Amino acid sequence: RRTACTPCSNDQGRRKKGAIQSESMASMSSQREHEKAVMATSEDAALCKSIAVSKGYYEDPFIHLFVSRSGSRPPLINRGHYARVAAVRKVIFQFLQSCGNNDISSESEQGSGNQSLREQIVILGSGLDSTFFYLKEINKQPRGGYFEVDFEDVVRYKKDRILRSDVLKGMLGLIVNKGEQQDDDNRESDNEINLRTKEYHLVSCDIRNCQKLESVFREAGIDFSAPTLFLSECVLIYMKPDEGTKIIEWTANLFPCSIFFTYEQINPYDPFGKVMSQNISLRGCPLLSFEAFPDCESQKNRYLKATWQTCEAISMQEFYDNLPDEEKSRVAKVEWLDEIEEWKMIQQHYCFILATKDSEDRKIWANLTICS
Repeated sequence: RRTACTPCSNDQGRRKKGAIQSESMASMSSQREHEKAVMATSEDAALCKSIAVSKGYYEDPFIHLFVSRSGSRPPLINRGHYARVAAVRKVIFQFLQSCGNNDISSESEQGSGNQSLREQIVILGSGLDSTFFYLKEINKQPRGGYFEVDFEDVVRYKKDRILRSDVLKGMLGLIVNKGEQQDDDNRESDNEINLRTKEYHLVSCDIRNCQKLESVFREAGIDFSAPTLFLSECVLIYMKPDEGTKIIEWTANLFPCSIFFTYEQINPYDPFGKVMSQNISLRGCPLLSFEAFPDCESQKNRYLKATWQTCEAISMQEFYDNLPDEEKSRVAKVEWLDEIEEWKMIQQHYCFILATKDSEDRKIWANLTICS
């Protein structure tokens, strides 16, 4: 026999269930908006790099092919992007040299030490980065493949930019001269999202899902036992602390001979750090791990606890100060910079992290360092 309160209980249950569903949908919508804002940062980074290149800070004849708009940035921003690229390239070249990759076009002249290694480079949250094409141009592409992974929308856009450029398609072997047959390894992927060639792999995946990421990498043909360099530029800091740490642990466990190089913001508690954090939050993409790892020491401990064997973490200021004097003199002449104190303050709020692992203890990374 039904009691008088039964309909009321049912109504309360339905309302509670509806409230939970609404809260869940609101949470998913908020997360999606956050992801879209994070993705938008890739376009801004590409534009900033393109502007720095046009000013003469460094060479990259391909970055402009990924930029759809023009703009300008103050000298301190341009110099900051130069320092960022200089650090990334320094680590890449050290990695390639440690693996015996001195020049793809003259492998027969290389030393015998690590000549048989087929090293790989993986860009986590690749955005519109053009580094592969720069390396290909100077015959320094990794022999085991170059892998880029990002959200589906970013991958779709980047693939479209590549396929619109005869220069980029030619470098990927996607353009064949009349009468020649295209190499099967260089065919455009049948997948409507990803792009895969013999040397370059552009794939979509939410890198927070490590299980899915592992499957995507296997499908792309990655060799988990090969020396691998992971690059992450302002990516993990947009994730919750445990999500980013999970990726750091996952790479260390799955790739026994590897390097993880990261570029991120630090020092959230001083006035400049607070303003920087607020400004980025207003763009819809708060730095979710900013306060969890606020300085170089906490960043270093994060990687060591995640089973990386060595870790070096330094501020952008320290990296720039250790550049050769002649290089700093050249950069200073590119644009007049009178906001010296602000420039130094910005550099003190970014850091570079270099973690290494070599389970076979071959000392392959013995000479790696961020600073000279």
